[in-house]
Amino acid sequence: MATDPPYDGTIFLDREIITAADPTAFLSVTDAGQAERSMFDRRLDDFKNFNAYLFNAKFDDGLAAEIQVNPEFGSSDAARIQAQKYGAVIGKLPTALRTQVKTVWIHQGERLFGGANNNLLSHSATKTRAPGKDN
Repeated sequence: MATDPPYDGTIFLDREIITAADPTAFLSVTDAGQAERSMFDRRLDDFKNFNAYLFNAKFDDGLAAEIQVNPEFGSSDAARIQAQKYGAVIGKLPTALRTQVKTVWIHQGERLFGGANNNLLSHSATKTRAPGKDN
C-alpha cells in the first residue's frame, strides 16, 4: 500500500478559495490586558511562556476566540493592529471551520501558518508554499 499522497501538494486545493474581497464574520477585538500564555513559536520549534497581549475576538455568527499576541510587538496598540488584521482574515473562514478555534497565536517572523489543539498560529511575515514546492 502506498503511503505517499496520490499527487503533490494534496493540502492545497486552490490559492483563491479565500480572497481579500471575501466578506468576513469578524466584528471586533476588545483588549483583555496582558497575561502569561503558553504559545508555540515556530522560530523556537517549541512552546514558550509569554506575557502576551490578549484580545477577545467576536464574530457575527456567535463564535469567539482569544487572540494572544507575542509581546515582541512592543505595545498593546501594535498588538491590537495584528489582532484586528488576523481576526478579519480568520473571519473569512466558513463558520464550520472556526467552531473549534478557541485561541490564536501571533508572533513576528517569517514561518508557516499552523494550527492544532483548537488554535491557529501565525507569524506576521508568514511564508506561504506553492503547491509542490518546499520553499
